[in-house]
Amino acid sequence: MMRLRLAPWAVCVLSAVMLLAASCSDSGSDDAVEQQLSEVTAERDALQAQLDRAAERYDKTAEVKAGVREILDNPEAFGSEDEVADLLAVYATEAAVMEDDVFGSVPMRQAWFRTLYSDAMDAEIEILHQWISEDGSESGGVCVWRGTNQAGNPFELIGLTVDTHDEEGRVAHELVIYPYPDEYVDVAVTGAGTPSS
Repeated sequence: MMRLRLAPWAVCVLSAVMLLAASCSDSGSDDAVEQQLSEVTAERDALQAQLDRAAERYDKTAEVKAGVREILDNPEAFGSEDEVADLLAVYATEAAVMEDDVFGSVPMRQAWFRTLYSDAMDAEIEILHQWISEDGSESGGVCVWRGTNQAGNPFELIGLTVDTHDEEGRVAHELVIYPYPDEYVDVAVTGAGTPSS
């Protein structure tokens, strides 16, 4: 048996029509009909406002993701190492942290600097895939982190990110995880690196 799914706004309109029909047939009272119609209209307007806020947040989050990606695709075009880290930090809240599953949590600007430049690090982030939730409150992606590690050795790691965003689309928290054992990630970033093909 096939079931029909209605959008939330369609349910509100259908409810209003049913209430209106019931009121007219039962009481015939114009005041009761007006009251019910007013309540349904208010409910519809509140739902539409909620949908509009979600759409607006989605757009802002998409702008943040695009801004970060533009910098990561060509960091040299955005100035010095400090200038790049400063620009990336603009896309996060002041209290935001990057929580790395292996290396712990640090403020976003510091995390970006460490990821790309700390010690002997000379690395890049290639974003392979990104997603954004319907309301823009969360996003994530799959990326490749590669380059020269802190010991001067070549490395390459796949990483997965999950971000939460504030109402302005800025990153409030970023979780970074890896599909490898912790020791493998640590050696890749701070020691012998990873095998090259």
